[in-house]
Amino acid sequence: METDHILWLGDFNRHHPLWEDIQNHHLFNYAAANSLIDLIANHSMLQLLPCRIPTLQANNTGNWTRPDNILGMETIVDSLISCDTDPS
Repeated sequence: METDHILWLGDFNRHHPLWEDIQNHHLFNYAAANSLIDLIANHSMLQLLPCRIPTLQANNTGNWTRPDNILGMETIVDSLISCDTDPS
């Protein structure tokens, strides 16, 4: 039996409390994030980069945000050693 292993990685440019720190609530756009959340659910993807890990520092404020994400199928989870960022 063939098993799919799919990863989605990238700058989705969507801010939502499922992955973004609550201090960035001013960036939340639920309507824009809903289409991504629907895709995640429809394809049974899991968030592999833990919640609230920042990926981008805003130039104008210095505030850390999380527009990027790493999502994968459940079949990948057992093979995952770690998932983190080094934004420095």
